[in-house]
Amino acid sequence: MQKGIDILSTNQNGSNALHIAVKKENINVVQVLLDIKYPLNYTKNNGVTALGVAAYKGNIWLLDMLYRAGADLNITSK
Repeated sequence: MQKGIDILSTNQNGSNALHIAVKKENINVVQVLLDIKYPLNYTKNNGVTALGVAAYKGNIWLLDMLYRAGADLNITSK
């Protein structure tokens, strides 16, 4: 990662890089974020995690990736 870039920044909805990568179903970016131990259980402003985004999208592959990486199944949205 380039110096000076905050990879933990969020947009106005509270979405971080992992939320966005999952929403766009970009498995390669999700894998890179998992490889660098990106925070899995960060919630957006509405309380949704990246796992919740994957569930909403119905993407079993991403659900499995996040689960195996340690995403918390017990976090619920607001």
